[in-house]
Amino acid sequence: ERAIDQLGERADLEAHAPEQLVVIPDGELCRLPFEALQDQDGRILLERCPVRYGYSAGLLTEPVKRHTMTNSYLGCAPVGFESPYRGQGNELAYVPERSSWRGMSARDRFDSLRRSEEEVLKGRELFGGYALVNDSATEANVLQRIKDSRIIHFATHGFINLQRPERSGLLLSGNRRREFRPGWLKPDPTDNVLYAYEIAGLDLQADLVVLSACQTSDGSYRHGEGVMSLARAFKEAGVKNVVTSLWKVDDIATAEIMRNFLTLVKQGETKPEALRQAKLDYRNAHQAAGAALWAPFILVGDDQPLMTAAFDARPYAIVGFALILLIGGLLIRHRTRLARAAI
Repeated sequence: ERAIDQLGERADLEAHAPEQLVVIPDGELCRLPFEALQDQDGRILLERCPVRYGYSAGLLTEPVKRHTMTNSYLGCAPVGFESPYRGQGNELAYVPERSSWRGMSARDRFDSLRRSEEEVLKGRELFGGYALVNDSATEANVLQRIKDSRIIHFATHGFINLQRPERSGLLLSGNRRREFRPGWLKPDPTDNVLYAYEIAGLDLQADLVVLSACQTSDGSYRHGEGVMSLARAFKEAGVKNVVTSLWKVDDIATAEIMRNFLTLVKQGETKPEALRQAKLDYRNAHQAAGAALWAPFILVGDDQPLMTAAFDARPYAIVGFALILLIGGLLIRHRTRLARAAI
């Protein structure tokens, strides 16, 4: 806590109030939501400006890639779970009676996520596309559509493997435990678990991935590289922007924040500002709620609005080719006339 206090003092938010803050954290700061930092007057950074995060300065300055994608939105919410996974005895001691964690609970299991379906149905309502819910939220169905989707949204359980971060994953409908042989990591679309190593091996062109699950930005830390997480796997796959979580998240709070976030993105807000407003709206509507409910979600990516329409270069190429033919024809005609006049 003292380290956080010192960081807030050094930031001097009153004297240096930025239009936005870009954070490239290192070490334990990778697990800190800077939006929750307070100034000397008790005002948090979330109230002052949007914050976005990056894994490196080079990734932040990458040019925006525009691709032709056939699907605008892919949402995935398995909702009900009968998972074989069990905890390791170090889970949180408190689970709200009215809600569930979007990760392993203190009861040593993965609970059903009743509000997750609302999220992806809202996403489909706003953007069109597909909403895979309940039994349709299988790995095979996800992989069939994920590469052509501009927005990818998982509302499910996430889990982390600190010893082997490539084996962290997202649970889908009908998930079953994998038995890994030493040194053998092979994609298996039938186990209905989307592992980090499988994600990193995909060629994704999405503008935005929303990981509405527990601890998707958490994992083992590697010096000079940062945290090896599910969010990092999506970035390695080519995704430009990822909304991800720093710790375990509550089902009801998450659903409300994400519905508001998607609505604001649809209205044309930049992605950092949309997430900021969604968290502020939740905080203002539930004043008794602590930062544990709204602060875990961060944006890793750019400060642009969503690309609501894919860029297709083909019409411009056709027009350019036609102009070249036209100019070439005119030149040939002109030279022909000059040649005839000289005879």
